[in-house]
Amino acid sequence: MPPQLNDVEGTAIIAVVPETGPSAYATEDLLHEVRGMSDDIDEEVGAWIAVAGATATAIDVSESLADSLPVFVTVVVGLALILMAVVFRSIVVPLKAALGFVLSAGAALGLTVAVSSGVTAPGCWPSSPAPTLPAFMPTLLVGILSGLAMDYEVFLVSRMRQDYVHHGDAQGAVATGFCQGARVVTAAAIMVIVLASFVGDNAMVKPIAFVLTAGFSSMPSWSA
Repeated sequence: MPPQLNDVEGTAIIAVVPETGPSAYATEDLLHEVRGMSDDIDEEVGAWIAVAGATATAIDVSESLADSLPVFVTVVVGLALILMAVVFRSIVVPLKAALGFVLSAGAALGLTVAVSSGVTAPGCWPSSPAPTLPAFMPTLLVGILSGLAMDYEVFLVSRMRQDYVHHGDAQGAVATGFCQGARVVTAAAIMVIVLASFVGDNAMVKPIAFVLTAGFSSMPSWSA
């Protein structure tokens, strides 16, 4: 498609349609290549260029979220470790909870990417493979699962601690706390059914519901 040039008070707007789709790596490379030409064009013709539009905005948001995700995960996990270490006066308990959260989040994201790209057994995804996944999905998953992991650990360990204070039997406290606390954790499994019901044909809702379903499904096993 040839560029469309419009002159408005010294401003030229050029509409360019790339040959690849908006979520393709080639489109992202093209965006960075065009922006990298800004200094050269400014020196040669004295014109300042900027790339805008829905595709450029989506790429910028995706890259910003990807760059901030490691910092976000570090802050969330670090604060959770500190708070749980203060509450339980232990290092092993917070580490186990954090490890379970990281494993669950990683497994959920990996499974979602595999299923949405169509590399798993047919029939796992209720429709055709998703062309792209929401950029904010990892951030959303980390925020929700981190709180869930800490809640599960508090339910289990606090009951064990309570029984140990009353009877002084460490082994019996672990068994009692696990049996009674596990009921609360198991009851939370209703969220898996609720989230799985949203795995329909909506391209935006489907991957989010699927990744949360996978994350919620794996959390009780790690907590136990």
